[in-house]
Amino acid sequence: MHSNTKRSLFISLLICMGCAGCGPDWEETVSRQIKQPDSISQIDSIVVGFMKQYDIPGLSFAISRNDSLVYAKGYGYADIDTKTEVNSSSLFRIGNISKPITAAAIMKLIQDGKISLDEKVFGDSGILRNDFGKLPYNDNIKKITVHELLNHTVNWQTEDYTLYGIQSYSSSHLLSFTLDSFPLKTEPGKGSDFDFMSYLVLGKIIEKVSGQTYAGYLNSAILKPLGISDMQIAANTLADRKKNEVTQYQWNIWNHNYDEGVYSQKISTKDAAAGWIASAKDLLKWMAGIFGPDSKTIILNSSTIKMMLSPSETNPGSASGWWSNNQFKNWYAMSYYTGMACEWARADNGYSWAILANKMPRGGHFEDDMDRLAWAMINDSTIQWPKRDLFDKSHP
Repeated sequence: MHSNTKRSLFISLLICMGCAGCGPDWEETVSRQIKQPDSISQIDSIVVGFMKQYDIPGLSFAISRNDSLVYAKGYGYADIDTKTEVNSSSLFRIGNISKPITAAAIMKLIQDGKISLDEKVFGDSGILRNDFGKLPYNDNIKKITVHELLNHTVNWQTEDYTLYGIQSYSSSHLLSFTLDSFPLKTEPGKGSDFDFMSYLVLGKIIEKVSGQTYAGYLNSAILKPLGISDMQIAANTLADRKKNEVTQYQWNIWNHNYDEGVYSQKISTKDAAAGWIASAKDLLKWMAGIFGPDSKTIILNSSTIKMMLSPSETNPGSASGWWSNNQFKNWYAMSYYTGMACEWARADNGYSWAILANKMPRGGHFEDDMDRLAWAMINDSTIQWPKRDLFDKSHP
């Protein structure tokens, strides 16, 4: 049997298995989506297989080669009840992937001479001075630097309580509460913790130094120059979702309906740490614009990028919200959280990709399996990648 015939039969088998929580029309929807013009069957079989294995209602995938967008596609449902379909411009909550976005804004301020990497953050001589919490700060708080916030070496020791326990607080109130209630017990820079609070503080630095709101500065300094208009801070409730924003789902006893737990948290409070929504396509446009050597708009120069991707001795596998296990030849950001699963990565072989799902899988080894999606495609020599750049044309 011809390999393409085998592959088509395999995709058909996967689709017939259905998505347990998505209703009987899911199979028909996905079948139609993979028959769209410009579909690549090898890619579709890999993605649909992952969705079936982990019961994912909707997923958006985009991949670029040498910073040219070569594939961008949506699969399944953005909303199960309305049967709204995912497309390549659908907006997903991206959780911790927000951190590299914030880090780039901080590096832009450093590049422009507004702040320095080793500058103190709190106290009379700090960037934020004494704007938050009650005084006096203890000595460890006054030692915190921008560099330590970027590289998660502050050790706030408050993650569970501050992230989940106080939903009514604004980000400013939350920071003040943390400074007052949980003074650092250890000197910053001596340990590592991939926390939420450090990037909330970085967001406050951006506002203080730029004189704009956090999102306002990101838009004016980075997103608008790169031609990105849809990335924004998520709304807090299901009813207040943004235009083209998907519904996020989580496992429950019925295994199909969204749960109020997804929308019970005040996500806008976590703006600089976990608050953004984005499309897979725009994440790759951001990646090409920030890191592409041939980018027409220079946001960060090569020395600033090198500084941003230089980890600390305390936390050598992470820098500025990115993770790496090989001296940053390949680097990535991942987020698995209530109602979401996503990965954003750049490899030294010229490929970058974004994978966004609107339900967090459970069981198995979904983190590794999601990471393998793009690598399986990159290593498939039978895939004929388009020579045109999809960034250069309208792609729904």
